[in-house]
Amino acid sequence: MGKRIIIESEELYLRPFQKKDARNLFRLVYDNQYFWSKVEPDHHPNYYTYNVQKQRLQDMIHSTGKGKEFNCGIFLREKEQLIGEISIFHILRGPLNQGMVGFSLSKDYVGKGYGTQSLALMTKYAFNDLQLHRVEAAVAPSNIPSISILEKNGFVKEGLLRGYLLMKGQWKDHLLYSKLEND
Repeated sequence: MGKRIIIESEELYLRPFQKKDARNLFRLVYDNQYFWSKVEPDHHPNYYTYNVQKQRLQDMIHSTGKGKEFNCGIFLREKEQLIGEISIFHILRGPLNQGMVGFSLSKDYVGKGYGTQSLALMTKYAFNDLQLHRVEAAVAPSNIPSISILEKNGFVKEGLLRGYLLMKGQWKDHLLYSKLEND
């Protein structure tokens, strides 16, 4: 990937995933599988294995290198500890020039402002460095903490995405939020 990209604040830094992160990513996903299952689609039990997470990590590194996505770990600066993930994905250029943002934070670090900080850093990067015009997020209506993080970062609720995501065997509605580069 040539240039090493780090996006940072006083408490956190975001950086693209590297091969050396495989064990820590596995631990993060494994330790949070029940916590995240409330707002994520169902995953096959193999998803929570080291080998699947190692392959997922390689896929994220490849997609980031190709410019199709920008996948980062959220690291607590003080401990250099992986506490979450944040990504800009479904990047579309041309007249749309937009991407989707998604983020997940370890249950041990929720409610401390790290999600809000991470989204602020990633959104700034999306507009300034990736030069996107629009960033969107889809969120389950029951995911009040993520809705709060989006709204604190100036994302605006645009509407309801009916039957958006398959969760627990049912198609679940999600809310669409967005932020424009000039917001």
